[in-house]
Order: sequence, then C-alpha cells, then structure tokens
Amino acid sequence: MPLRYFAGFRRTPHEWSIPMPIAMVQTNGAFISKSRSGAVAAIVDIPSGSTHPYVQRLDLLGSSTEAEWAAVYYGLCMAQQLEQPVVGLETNGLGIIRSILFDSPGKHDYAKYYNYKIHRVGRELEWCGIRWIPRIENKAGQIA
Repeated sequence: MPLRYFAGFRRTPHEWSIPMPIAMVQTNGAFISKSRSGAVAAIVDIPSGSTHPYVQRLDLLGSSTEAEWAAVYYGLCMAQQLEQPVVGLETNGLGIIRSILFDSPGKHDYAKYYNYKIHRVGRELEWCGIRWIPRIENKAGQIA
C-alpha cells in the first residue's frame, strides 16, 4: 500500500511507494483496561540507516483506540525532533488512518485532540503521508 499524503507544505505527489529518502515511522499503542494506563511505541527509521525506538507510558487512557492515536502523534513528533522533513507513518489502525486522511476524527474528544495535533505537526514538515500495515501474527499466535 502506498503512502497517502495528508500534510506538509509540498503537496505532490499524493501517493508514494517510498521512492526517495523518507523517514518511516511505525507506531503502535497498548492499553490496560483495569488500570486505564498504557504505552505508545514508535520506531523511526531515518534515511541515513539508523533506527530510533521510542516508548512512552501513558496514564488515564480511555481506550486502546486512544492509545493508537497517541502513538501516531508521538511517532510523528519523534521524527520531527530528529529533523526529518519527509515522513511516512505506518499504523494498523485503519479507522485512525481514515480519520487523518479525511480530517474527520469523529465524536471522541481524544480523537479530535490528536487529529488536530497530528495535522499541526504535519504542516510543519515538507511532506507527510500515512498508510495501513496489517497486524502480523507469528507461529505462536502472538502479534509481532
């Protein structure tokens, strides 16, 4: 699946299959319902060949979807801190991707908050795109 443009001051191309140097950011969020806490994780692969992992614990989350929204935001911020002008986000939250692409976060306050923040950071970059990556299960049935 190609990356779809959603923010940045250079609007073309609208779809990229990663043709030139681009920082790829894979994100994932985790949620523990009993404690209403969770964590976000992101891995930023920059064009120079180095990889930068990021993990942040979050408290008072409302759902796993909120954790996924937060993971996309924190991953994008990490790429910006690493001074990457062209960023491709990858996440397994198809609903979140649709919300970001159409700038339509829905009714939840956390989705509106993170959608705004994601677009705000994205506008400061040269080009920012997003795409869906499916969850992959290993032979033990665990998500890799």
